[in-house]
Amino acid sequence: MSSGAGSDQDGAPLQAPAEARSARMKPLRSVLRVVVAAALLAVVLSGETGALFRRTLLATPWLPLLFTAQTVAGAFIEAARLGLLLNCFGLSVPRTRLVRVVLGSAFLGACIPGGTGET
Repeated sequence: MSSGAGSDQDGAPLQAPAEARSARMKPLRSVLRVVVAAALLAVVLSGETGALFRRTLLATPWLPLLFTAQTVAGAFIEAARLGLLLNCFGLSVPRTRLVRVVLGSAFLGACIPGGTGET
């Protein structure tokens, strides 16, 4: 006996094949991101420039933590400012979504060239 349309025999909601495949791939994507980031970090830290960076990092191990804290604090401040701006237009957006927008746009602004081909 079926427990209703859209659910299996245990009562759990059925997922479309694409959604189920996406849910199964999520842990694999996370692991792949970490592996790619570690490989890129290894490439950056190799060679002469990497040696200089390693010496600086060993001399001041607190510096990357300070930079990370400054970046996170700046993202939260910018998200709060964006929220205030959107509130002026009558839009209420959750803070977590605002932080995601700020971090995503900062990444895109840093990684995608904007003035390529301009004279």
